[in-house]
Order: sequence, then structure tokens, then C-alpha cells
Amino acid sequence: MKSTAQPGTGAGPEATPDDNRFATPAARSRWLEIQAQANATREASPRGRNVEAPHERCERWRFHFYAVEDLPQSQWGRKLSRTVTQRNARRDPMRFPPSLIFSGEDAVKAGATDEQLQALHELTPEETAVLKEREATEHAAAKIRINDKAQQSGARSIQITWASEIQPEPVPWLWVDVSASNTWVADASCNSPDPYEIDDIACVAKGRVWTPPEVETDGRIACGMVSIAAGREGTGKSSFGIWLSAKITRGTLPGAHYGTPKHVFYLATEDSWKYTLVPRLIAAGADMSKVGRVEVVVQEGATVTMSLPDDTELLTQKIIEHQVAVVVVDPLMSTLSSGLDANGSRDVRTALEPLAKMADQTGAAVVGIAHFNKATGLDALSRITGSGAFKDIARAVMVFANDGDERVFTQPKNSVGRYDLPSLNYEVRQAVVDTPSGKTATGLFAFTSVADRSVDDLLADERNRGRRKSKVTTFLVDYLSEHADPQTGEVEAADVIAAGEGEGFTRNQIRDARARSKDPEIDTRKEGFGDQARNLWSIKR
Repeated sequence: MKSTAQPGTGAGPEATPDDNRFATPAARSRWLEIQAQANATREASPRGRNVEAPHERCERWRFHFYAVEDLPQSQWGRKLSRTVTQRNARRDPMRFPPSLIFSGEDAVKAGATDEQLQALHELTPEETAVLKEREATEHAAAKIRINDKAQQSGARSIQITWASEIQPEPVPWLWVDVSASNTWVADASCNSPDPYEIDDIACVAKGRVWTPPEVETDGRIACGMVSIAAGREGTGKSSFGIWLSAKITRGTLPGAHYGTPKHVFYLATEDSWKYTLVPRLIAAGADMSKVGRVEVVVQEGATVTMSLPDDTELLTQKIIEHQVAVVVVDPLMSTLSSGLDANGSRDVRTALEPLAKMADQTGAAVVGIAHFNKATGLDALSRITGSGAFKDIARAVMVFANDGDERVFTQPKNSVGRYDLPSLNYEVRQAVVDTPSGKTATGLFAFTSVADRSVDDLLADERNRGRRKSKVTTFLVDYLSEHADPQTGEVEAADVIAAGEGEGFTRNQIRDARARSKDPEIDTRKEGFGDQARNLWSIKR
């Protein structure tokens, strides 16, 4: 209720004859009675005769200024002193020294009365200007001290580089997709116009030479960036890391290092080197002298797994020393420093952002192996274990799936390249290699053909197989399959509903089952008009 009293009078609001704010005359009379009692109480109190609203007092004292050093050691003076000190502390007292001036408004808010303010020396405009100039001088001196300290201690500072000073360059691709240009031919005796044999559709066939185009549009993994290869256990993602490493050490992978064998660093925390990784590398044809196992040496020569971001600088030095082209980390999550949460976005970024910077500085591609979680999301990216920051920081994400009938490789993320590169079928077949202690069986990864389906398609099929159909959905699908018109495949909805009701289902249950059915989907269409109209249902083919 808005007051009509004048500031300092203590008079309450008065009801006028045309006041229509009250539902009944009795309510208006009661309100007038209460106001009269309140006015009488104020008049009886010496302090109540000149009551002024707090905001009116603040407005009245706003442009009166005083020196902080003149504050009395009273309760309100100490409170105001703490307020000024804390306000500057939040701003950084080293960079912003305490204020020398406060306003009458600040004092009113701290609890000062008019009499206490009148007892203080009010600064003249000239005195106010002098103190403000002192404040500005002390602030400038503080900034100089901060800058000097930063230069002496090597602390962080801001550096600005204008975009006009940065030279643009094309993306250097570690791996370029050539599957579309390869022709799969079993032998050279067939009638293909350009027959040749290839043992891996992602690589250049023996006896042929790959020439990079003027503008590369089919890159999969970029040099100097972080990529992720993810999938469930047993899908072959680690074997892909071996495949990639072997091709780089031989210079046979289409891309920036084609024709130039390069060194590879391989960090593995789950697989044995002598029983698993070395046999796989031999089977893949890797130059074993160019594949380096990376470990961190600690006290007394003991070795431990590399830790991110703690050991990023050490890794950078070795990459530069050996001119490494790619670093494979299997699995990437295991290298996070103790104390970092793989499910926390900030923690994952703390570990991986320095790794991404290292890749950019050295030009080495980093390929991290990741696992799928048990989520049932619709896309493969949502299946990657841990925080979403893993896939966010990676510039490329490759996923692997195996449904028992086929293995599929898909690239759902390619931030600096094409998003529509084809999915590929691959295999992990058995190979036998010789060791000093005898023969051993191992796996050999190879891309075999362009796939008709993606990893998302395989995951969707898996979800549908695991989803149990309700009784009404089972009835619906069976009835449509058995009673469909031979020509159109359709059944009148009325017939389906009547048959369903005969089985004990309600009309709404049958209609809801039709709408919810996804495997298979059930189409509906309307035919005819008016009384002749009818709805037809059919299984979507």
C-alpha cells in the first residue's frame, strides 16, 4: 500500500471519499481506525515526529564526502572501515589500495546518525580532489609494482597477437582417406578396366603411388592435434593403434608423411609389450626401430606410467628430439594424474589442454584410445567413457563397433575436415609371427571395404534387439504380418482394433502400441472421405 505521507512528518496515508480500494465500507472504517492509532502513537513519541525513510536519508547524504582517516572509533565507524577494507580486498588490495574517501551515503548504510555525520569534518571540493588524486597515484604505483614483480618472478602476463600477424596454413593430414579411389580386386585376371590387388582399402596398393591433391578434402587425422579412437572391448580399437603406428613407421599411410618413415611413441597401460604389442607390430609390418615405448623414470631408475599434465613437458622434449609423427595413448584415461576426476570436465581439460598445446607446438598427432560406457544414447559420441570434455577437446573422433556379423569404423567428428567421409568395414584376422622363443598367434588389423552402415546403425540394432516387445505390440505385428493385403501390405485399422479387443486389449492400448513400435515401424494412412473414409495400417518396409 503506497504511503501519501510527506518525509519527516510522520503522518500516515489518508483515505479519501472516492477511495475505492476497500471491498466493503466496514473494511475502510477498520483501516482508518488502525491508521489513527498509528498516528497517535507516533505523535506521542519524540522520535516518531520526524521519521525519514532510509533511502531518503541516503539520497540526502549522497554527495557529502569525508576522509577515511577521520572515522571515529565508534561502532558505525569501525563497521564502515571494515566495509571499505573488505570491498577493496575483493578487488585485490595489491592492485587496488584502500580508498581514502567515503560518502555520507556509505556512513548512513553503516548506521551513522545525522548528528554523528554533522560532527565530522566534511571535505571541500578542493580537499576531495586532492584525496582522489592521491588514490589515483597509489593505484598507478601499485600496478607498476605488480608488473615489476611479474617480470622478476616469471609470473603470467597477457600477450596479444593480432590475427593479421598470423600466417594461415592448410591442415597437414596424418591420414587421408583413399577408400573411395581404391578398387577392390581379388586378382589381376578379372575384367576390371584398372585391376590391381590391395590388402587394405585405406592404404595405397602395392606397386602404385599416391600423389596428394592440390586441395586435400578427405583428411581423417590431422597432424598437431588430438584425436580419439573409441569402442567397446574387443572391437579392435587398440589394433587400429598398432595399424596406424606400423603404417607411419614405413611411410605407407596416405598423408603428410607418405613416403617418409617416421618415429612413433606408444604409451600402453593395459597390454603387455612382449606378449601382445610387439607381436602385433611385427604382424603389421612395423619398423620396430621406430616404435618407442614411453615410460617415466623416477627415483633409482624405476619407471612409471606417464601422467598428464605433469609429464607433458618431458614428453614434448622427447617428441622434438626424435621428430615423432604420432603418439598413441592406450587408453588415454589412464594417463590422467592422480587426483584428477575423469568424469569432471574441468579436471579432464586440465590434463588434455596442455597435451593439445604440445601437439600444436610439435606437429605430432596424438591418438588416444577410449572405451565405450554402458549408456544407451542414440549416438556413438555419447558412449565415450568419462567426461564429455574428452570428445570436446579432440578434433577428430573415430568409433568402432562389432555386431558379430561385421565390424564397422565410423568417424562422427572431424572438426577440421569433412563430416561425410565413408564408414569402413574392417577385420582383425589371426596372424602367426616368429619370436626367438617360437611362433605365436596375434591379431592383424586391416580395412576391407566401404561399409553400407555406420557404427550408429549397429548400436541402434543392438538396442532394438535388447528391447522386449510388449504383448500388445507382438499381437499387432503378428496380425499385420498375417492379414496384410498381398498388393499393398495394408490392413484396415478397424479390423486390427476389433481383433485386438477380442484378445483382451483396449482400443487405446492398440493405438499406443502402433505409435510406439520402432522395430518394426508401423505406418498409417487415411483413404477416402466422409462416411467412406478408413484408416489403413502397414508394417514399414
